[in-house]
Amino acid sequence: MTLPDYLELRLLAEQQSIMAGRVPNRAMQRLRPSLADASGETEAELRFALDPFRRPMVSGWARTELSMVCQRCLQVYRQPLSVRFDLVLVRGESEAERLADGFEPLLLDSDRVSTVELLEDELILALPIVAMHLDERDCRLQAGELAASGETGEQLKPNPFAALAALKRKQV
Repeated sequence: MTLPDYLELRLLAEQQSIMAGRVPNRAMQRLRPSLADASGETEAELRFALDPFRRPMVSGWARTELSMVCQRCLQVYRQPLSVRFDLVLVRGESEAERLADGFEPLLLDSDRVSTVELLEDELILALPIVAMHLDERDCRLQAGELAASGETGEQLKPNPFAALAALKRKQV
């Protein structure tokens, strides 16, 4: 089942609605630059309620498998991603600062939000800092090949004091 394009947060929260469905990854324009390709879908479940101050809340989870480029071996790999979120609709920064622990602000001017953008924000926050295979053994370019190509973490560079050391040995 496909999730709706837009969510009317107040209406859904008053009805205490629960939705589950999928969103195509290709619809997530801000996420796409981090991906090798935008294939696949994000599966999500959204639960709506009102907090004690009658503000709309949305809690839920999203999971997907993204196609990314490993920065260790530069090969495409599949990155599983799973997020949980508890968001409360707030109208300003001061209201956001007063939220209870465990809740994140959803700063909006209206009660309507794009489903894709809501899920996309959560996935972007969950992306790895550096995209790479979860297991180094899955990299096509093994550590030995890295060393042979001179791309190790500590590349060998000429020591600027080597000439001074040579002069010192000659004097002794």
